[in-house]
Amino acid sequence: MCSLDQQPLEFISSPSGAADPLGTQPSKGWPPQVVVPAIVWLIMNFLLIGLFTVGVSFLFGLLTALWAAIDCSRFRSRGSRVLGIAFKPVVVFAVVAFFLWGFGFIWYLVMRHRVKTAPIDLEIENPKVT
Repeated sequence: MCSLDQQPLEFISSPSGAADPLGTQPSKGWPPQVVVPAIVWLIMNFLLIGLFTVGVSFLFGLLTALWAAIDCSRFRSRGSRVLGIAFKPVVVFAVVAFFLWGFGFIWYLVMRHRVKTAPIDLEIENPKVT
């Protein structure tokens, strides 16, 4: 029984009709919400280095880190619960700003996608009113 609406719960099987406990079905691949921004960021970074200097690329990295920190603040508490780590804007800024060649930004995109697609724990999101 569901604790929120008292409806019976049903078992949902996999699309093939059988459960896959070993994980032998092929994965869905990388989501475009992660791949596209990562590729665009890397291309922009290499173009900035090629056309200008490494200093311009460094400023672009700092602006990206600032954007990631601001974006992280929107779902900070949920991110900390889902990931089990401190998902704070200052931590995100430091990781994105100081990892080389955009790996910090790619890490942030992957973690952001994990937080946004994680199943919502209804007991935590909507506590019972007594």
